[in-house]
Amino acid sequence: MLFVGAEFTDVIASIRDHLGTVTKVIVVGGDDDEFEAFLASGDPTHPLPDVAPDTTALLLYSSGTTGRPKGVQLTHRNLVAHAEAMLAILPFRPGLPAGGDAAVPRRRNLLRDHRNP
Repeated sequence: MLFVGAEFTDVIASIRDHLGTVTKVIVVGGDDDEFEAFLASGDPTHPLPDVAPDTTALLLYSSGTTGRPKGVQLTHRNLVAHAEAMLAILPFRPGLPAGGDAAVPRRRNLLRDHRNP
């Protein structure tokens, strides 16, 4: 499955035949946005696939700050480590919206404390 910004649909259409492992393309944004409909069609009881921790989960592209832009693979292990790190420093708990107002002051304090030990 490939999530693609609306501005890249023509590019993807031109190379679609070469994307043999991509079973579905979901357009995000623009007039033909399919993302919200995709989320709404999900089955929360669908079993998760069995994947190895070091399997690529996400492919991002760097901005090329120190060289040419390039693809960066993040594994399932990377994403879990990131989630665990965020849970360790942000006050997520039942009833508190993710990224809610209560999380902001604590995050600022962590940054301040880091700069001024």
